[in-house]
Amino acid sequence: MKLAVVSLVYKPTALESKGGAEVWASNFVLEHARRGHQIDLYALRGSLTGRNITLVPTLDKSICDYYEDSYFRKEAPIAFGKRASELKAMVYSQILNEVRRREEEYDVIIDSTASPLFPFNAHAFRKPMLTIGHDPPVAFNFYSKVFGEHPKSTVVFPSRFQFEHAESIPEQGKVVIPHGIALASFRAEEGRGEYMLWMSRIDYPHMDKGVHDAMFVANILGKKLRVTGFVEPGSRTYVDNTLRALITPDIMFEEQGASMPVDKNALFGSAKLFLFPTQWEEPFGIVMLEAMACGTPVVAYARGAISEVIVDGVTGLIVNPSDADKRGDFIIKKTGRDGLCEAVERIYALVPEEYAKMRRNCRAHVEKHFTVERMVDQYEELYARLLK
Repeated sequence: MKLAVVSLVYKPTALESKGGAEVWASNFVLEHARRGHQIDLYALRGSLTGRNITLVPTLDKSICDYYEDSYFRKEAPIAFGKRASELKAMVYSQILNEVRRREEEYDVIIDSTASPLFPFNAHAFRKPMLTIGHDPPVAFNFYSKVFGEHPKSTVVFPSRFQFEHAESIPEQGKVVIPHGIALASFRAEEGRGEYMLWMSRIDYPHMDKGVHDAMFVANILGKKLRVTGFVEPGSRTYVDNTLRALITPDIMFEEQGASMPVDKNALFGSAKLFLFPTQWEEPFGIVMLEAMACGTPVVAYARGAISEVIVDGVTGLIVNPSDADKRGDFIIKKTGRDGLCEAVERIYALVPEEYAKMRRNCRAHVEKHFTVERMVDQYEELYARLLK
């Protein structure tokens, strides 16, 4: 089978990418190629290639790098926003046209762009198109109202939360296939370290993963916290004016460069727990799979798909965001930062045997439910249904 896989234009599609959607696409493509499928990967120059994978460069560099051109008038926010949006629309339109021109070469088209352009133009294609629901489905619901019709591609959501909130898409137009990771790339460690870890992109306020609350918890409890992540260009002021004021001797704050190698096994494996107080409706959260694959339990707010990824009391602890926003009857009864503090203290208080069991549970949970092999098995079943 030959697939066209269209990825985002912000970061290279590679396993070491700083973007979750790019990491997902890399695992997706590599596992398909391992099984003998032919892949044309439409992605930034410098993205992955290899056996059965042909890179079709979409841009020579990240779309964000083009914003440095004087055309974008960064000193005038309204003009900058307009021209930046136009550039993104132009780029994805060009990619859409190229895939359309070559569609007879493909059996299935995979849209992993997180842009509404592809699903709302899928009627122009004869071949089946799958759109990966990387973001909350608000864009699908909005554009369905604008155009008076739902997306024409089949939308694959990684969580039931997204599936159920995509009200504009009929049942036959959407499915749930949870994300998966290459488990063999992660080592189950004993977790001898005593620090908490927060690791993700710092993309405030668009995609707030809760580093602010994580730092507050560390300072309240007086526990060591390692913060490490890639700072998106638009978040520089937030980092410098807000986060740096929270740094104390208990907090190690590290910015990851775009090409900086990260030893995830070392980071996750030596952490006591992974603290993930996400502030948005998390569509899935691959980073939680990576933590659990290394045996590291997760403490997170009950937003979005969190309760579909973490098993409360088994692979970590889930906390309701506030008294006014309770998502479930979890072990931790306090909410918000107080609940996070209680959850952290509870994990630190586990006797060695109980803590070791929780770490084993984490690895086993990912192995049973969230491997890339299991994920691609489900995609191949979906292809067979679509191509009947």
